[in-house]
Amino acid sequence: MEQPSNQSTPRSQPEPGAARLGFLATRRYAAYTCAHALGAVADHLALAALVVAVAGTLGAPASSAGIGLLLPGLVLLLPFVVLSGPGGELADRLDKAVLIRRLKLAEVAIALLAVVAIKLGSVVGLSAALAALGVRAALFGPVKLAILPQQLHRDDLLDGTALAVAATVLAILVGAGLGTWLAPSPGELGAVLVAVAVAGWLASLAIPPAQARAAPPSAKPDGTLAATFAAAGWIEVGRQVAVRNSVLGISWFWALGAVLVALAPEALAGRIAPSIALALGGAGVLAGAMLAVAASRREVEIGLVPIGALGISLAGLAGWLALGAAPSPASTFGAMAALASVGIAAGLYVVPLYGLLLTRLPSARLGRAVAANNIANALLMGVAGAAASALLAAGVGPGAVLLGAVVTNVLVAAYIFTLVPEFLLRLLAWLLANVLYRLEVHGRDRIPAEGPVLIVCNHVSYMDAIILLGAIPRPTRFVMYWKIFDQPLMKWIFRAARAIPIAGRSENPALMEAAFETVRAELDAGEVVGIFPEGGLTRDGAIAPFRPGVERILAANPVPVVPMALRGLWGSLFSRRHRFPIPRRFRARIALVIGEPVPPEQATAAFLEERVRELRGDWA
Repeated sequence: MEQPSNQSTPRSQPEPGAARLGFLATRRYAAYTCAHALGAVADHLALAALVVAVAGTLGAPASSAGIGLLLPGLVLLLPFVVLSGPGGELADRLDKAVLIRRLKLAEVAIALLAVVAIKLGSVVGLSAALAALGVRAALFGPVKLAILPQQLHRDDLLDGTALAVAATVLAILVGAGLGTWLAPSPGELGAVLVAVAVAGWLASLAIPPAQARAAPPSAKPDGTLAATFAAAGWIEVGRQVAVRNSVLGISWFWALGAVLVALAPEALAGRIAPSIALALGGAGVLAGAMLAVAASRREVEIGLVPIGALGISLAGLAGWLALGAAPSPASTFGAMAALASVGIAAGLYVVPLYGLLLTRLPSARLGRAVAANNIANALLMGVAGAAASALLAAGVGPGAVLLGAVVTNVLVAAYIFTLVPEFLLRLLAWLLANVLYRLEVHGRDRIPAEGPVLIVCNHVSYMDAIILLGAIPRPTRFVMYWKIFDQPLMKWIFRAARAIPIAGRSENPALMEAAFETVRAELDAGEVVGIFPEGGLTRDGAIAPFRPGVERILAANPVPVVPMALRGLWGSLFSRRHRFPIPRRFRARIALVIGEPVPPEQATAAFLEERVRELRGDWA
């Protein structure tokens, strides 16, 4: 069996309460961050040089020649569409550290080519250098993310992903700003470009080995090599609905960025200096990424995605209002606040999506999935940037274009969340865990990262399934007593969560058989199913005897069983201890303790009941 992506790093598990972000001091992560961030800086230094050269050839200032930005942008993005697929296959089949070093060395050679083209003032030479950088970036894109699960412990993976995403955005902004500043001095720009490329290559030498975890291609050759590898990536992405729509959400993030870049020169003219705008946006994304890390508690919390999407729309609307007002200190301040707010919301939005992509897929095929994501990014960025530039060239005001982007963002977010209720359910679970309760989770890494799993837990409150949904890192379908499933206020939530209603044989034998058949189908498909073997909520806080339904499930599907115990919920909101409308324990401190997986041959109802009792201890 393939190694799951969250069990790749040999470093020991951090002690409870260990400081966050301690991995930043390690050579492996510092070298990785420098290598990939400096590559983004180099790309946009060369892009700035070509923008100025093309605009000069057209006889127009670079800031106002829309085609001067559009054509170089397409030269840089086109290789992503064509070559990301092979790049993903290379990332899965080669030592990732070796691949990174080779690509960074190629970047040095390309930078030298760009210097010669800058010296000669050759638009063709600069275009060739930028296209070569696009090829290097397309091959580098999959490996720079696929290496993270092998370089970081699972507890650090979300933090590392957040910083990698923030570093990419900041590097793009720094490269664009530095390139624009140095463009009037071609000699200096060329020297900086070479220095950045060399620094990136030197940093890559310190990245420790990341051995290949090759798997057979996921698609049979049925066309060109690039098309075959791209198909393999899309097959990996399409295995899970949440992953597929995360890719759509990530691509929309970069598309919005392309629109804002196209709008910025005209929309902010006379209000905010480009350097200040870049600093505000970059600082906002970094702050949003750190907020996502803080709120997620070392695990991917996709419940933050709806919050980020809403924040982007509200901040964009505030920016539209500020830009529509007459220039004044107040409107300028409003535009600056909107820029920073868009960045913060974008960080909250995109970091969990990237985290989901890296944690939901096996590391042996992760490069292909990242490649598919990069193809979608490039396509949407190209279309969005070209559309914004075309609208501006046609005389549509930047405010109208921005308002259109805000409205489209609302529609795209609604579409994604309608397709994947898991995002909204995780938001609800996150709010429950952080507003109604104070939840601590112990042993989350004991849940297998892939393959069929049966989860058993004690049943204390009407919120148990929702709390577990927020704590378990994999999508889980819970079997639920039909009378709880039909609770008026909660029925829509349980339906969205795809809970499986079940009844006793004497109540509704057809519903009971349908439930067992659904459980069998889910486990056959390699999914996670959760059950409460007591058969109902506790009436006295004690754990009731486990019913034999668990043994029937395991007889049909002998899969690992993960026992869990909820602590501290008895007497809290939605438990049965009190019949009064206001319970005594609002904001109760509760815990979920997760045990080691139990082999199916040992997992009798009595044995699992004993394990859950041990995990709960003396807590009611």
